[in-house]
Amino acid sequence: MKPEFDPHTAPMVGIVAHDLRGPLSVINAYTELLLTRRTLSVTDAGYIEQIAKAGHFMMALTEDMLWFSTIENGRLHLDRQSVDLGDLAEAAVAMARLGAETKGITIETARSHDPAVASVDPLKIARLLNNLIGNAVKFSTEGGSIRITAEAGKGRARLIVADRGCGIAPGRIGQLFQPFGGGTSGTLGEPSTGLGLYICSRVAEAHGGRIEVESKIGEGSRFIVTLPITD
Repeated sequence: MKPEFDPHTAPMVGIVAHDLRGPLSVINAYTELLLTRRTLSVTDAGYIEQIAKAGHFMMALTEDMLWFSTIENGRLHLDRQSVDLGDLAEAAVAMARLGAETKGITIETARSHDPAVASVDPLKIARLLNNLIGNAVKFSTEGGSIRITAEAGKGRARLIVADRGCGIAPGRIGQLFQPFGGGTSGTLGEPSTGLGLYICSRVAEAHGGRIEVESKIGEGSRFIVTLPITD
């Protein structure tokens, strides 16, 4: 069972995360530098790669903690612009494609005939997409596929991230959007901060939208983000 998180600790979480980000940046930078040296033995290179993986995960956790603190303290401000969500989806897929291909997973985008244009903060929605696509990659196995769709209709725009991964047990779906409620390891043991889906849900809500899940064990999942459409 996941421990309940006391929202009154959010300011302290933000302070700690902010103070951790600087030292972690230094650790990650020097680790990457060490990996470029040709004089490393195979064993030493393996050790340093493990340090690098741990450092990148810690940085991801730090960034999620900063987002968590921002949200809980009511400081999630939106810089709204009229944006084609299909463009945001394609940019997010371009960033995720290398990681997906490393696991042997294909990833593609699709758009509806009418552009899915909405008044959103593009940086916030990009973060939402990156989290959803990252999860889809994490919980997919080799040979799987992921499809990101941007569509418009009936006064709303939707972003759909669909995978053919392991699926989610019905009893867990209600916990996914709680702080630290979605933290499980991926198909290759990839770690999770447990905050990504919580951030996604709060970003969608801040835009006047919502996020829903459809999933079947062994068949995959669909995360559907609905946002008000631009007039």
